[in-house]
Amino acid sequence: MASDDFFLRKAPPAVHRGAFVFQRLPAGSAAVLLNPAHKHTDLVLAVDAIEDGLLSQIDGTRSLGDIVREHPGSSAGHRVLMFLRKLWEYDQVVIDASEQGDVSVRSGRAC
Repeated sequence: MASDDFFLRKAPPAVHRGAFVFQRLPAGSAAVLLNPAHKHTDLVLAVDAIEDGLLSQIDGTRSLGDIVREHPGSSAGHRVLMFLRKLWEYDQVVIDASEQGDVSVRSGRAC
């Protein structure tokens, strides 16, 4: 299994802003993210205003660790890490783990 340090060094590509919905949102949400590559349209992720701001920091150049360090404090850093993990779980970001020998790499293809 890859270490946290391995993933914190990675800089995922920017989240495609065209996959956002800004109308008829759930309460407390600033946007809903869709993955247009998925056949299953029920795989959506509602984000609040803070998370929407974090999304803009994922630009393909900054590492996940850089983004976490921009939010000092244990609770803020933890929230950033949990949100980044959620983005990965919902297939909104892709992290290339191919150089890590013992990691199962997800293809990035739709389910």
